[in-house]
Formats: sequence, structure tokens, C-alpha cells
Amino acid sequence: MVGDASRQLGELAGSEPAAIPMHAVTLVVLGDIALAQEQFEHAAMRYAARLQVTQRYYEGLEHQQPAWGPIDARAGLAGVSYCIGDYPRAAALYVDSLNRAWDLSIMMLVASSLLGLAGVAAASGWPEEGARLLGAAEGSAASLGVPLFPRDQPIRERVLTALQVELGEGRLAIEREAGRMLPVEQAIAQAQDVADACLNANLRPRASLEEGVVGS
Repeated sequence: MVGDASRQLGELAGSEPAAIPMHAVTLVVLGDIALAQEQFEHAAMRYAARLQVTQRYYEGLEHQQPAWGPIDARAGLAGVSYCIGDYPRAAALYVDSLNRAWDLSIMMLVASSLLGLAGVAAASGWPEEGARLLGAAEGSAASLGVPLFPRDQPIRERVLTALQVELGEGRLAIEREAGRMLPVEQAIAQAQDVADACLNANLRPRASLEEGVVGS
């Protein structure tokens, strides 16, 4: 049903500008459904199509499009990249989404990006950082009174599995709780360090060396 609506709106978008925002929304919804169902190729196609809407219809008119949409699509693509094991691309997309969402105070996308970068940390050999970012993501969502996005469930399951193997239940619980207690600004800084370390092949994120961090 959503797919039919998206196709119809896409056909209208060229001649009816009013159809463009709804077409963009349906593409992200379809991407989210596919990601939640672990249909990664299909999800990537939908998110990429959403970003093409920006390029085609909003080029040079960024102020006229909803701020949420492109950030949401990038975060969705990041989730796909993480789930298929492309961690550098996931890191790049997640940190871009994190920075944009934080600048615009879109806190649910901040939480989603923190979760994804927790996965990047765990996959890159930094389980303590991953556990803290997982806790920070959960704490951020809890502070809003909402759960993490349904589309993030495959990411969360993979993150938890990796961290349980690396840390064990007891250590994971300690680091996760420490992450829940982090101020959001500090969690974002640690997530940025993880992305930078992944993209630049550093030995460890700087945050792991800071005095007073649990597990340092």
C-alpha cells in the first residue's frame, strides 16, 4: 500500500510540487520497513532514492525542504552499511547524521546515530566504547519517553551480540550503565572519536584514554 502510494506520488512529483514532500516521506518509510525486515538491498535503494529527491527537487533550495528527511535517509543508509559489514561507510554516514541531527536538535536521530556508532566501535575492536555508546543511545531515547526506532532493531541486536561476546554480561552492564549517565554532549564527542578512529585507522578513539572514563 505504501509502495503504491510512493509510486503514484513519484509520478506526480514532476508536475505537482505539492506531491514532492509526501513522496520523500514514503521513500524513507519504505526504507525503514525494509531495514527492520533485514532486506538490506531494498532498504538501500529506498534511502538512496530519498536522497535523489533532494538532489533533483531541492538543489539550492535546502531551506525549503524538511530538515529531518535527508538526515533520516543518511542514518538509514548507515544502518544498512553497518549490517552488511561496511563499517567505514557506516561510520561516515552515522557521524554525518549525528552532527546534523545535533545541530538541529533532532534528538531521536541523535539516539539512532549513537546506537549505530556503538556498533561501529564494537566491530572495530573497541567494545568498552561501544557499550557506553549503546547505553547513551538508550538513555537518550528514554529521556524522550520513546523507544529506539523499529528500523534500528537489527542494528541493536548485532551490537548486543558483539558486545556480549567481547565483554561478557557483567562488564557490558557496567559500561552500558556508564553510558546512560553520560551527558549527551560527552556521548556525542565519544561517538565522533569512534568515527574518526574508524575512518583514519587510529589505534583507539581518544575518548578511551580520557581520565575518569569507566574501563580506562
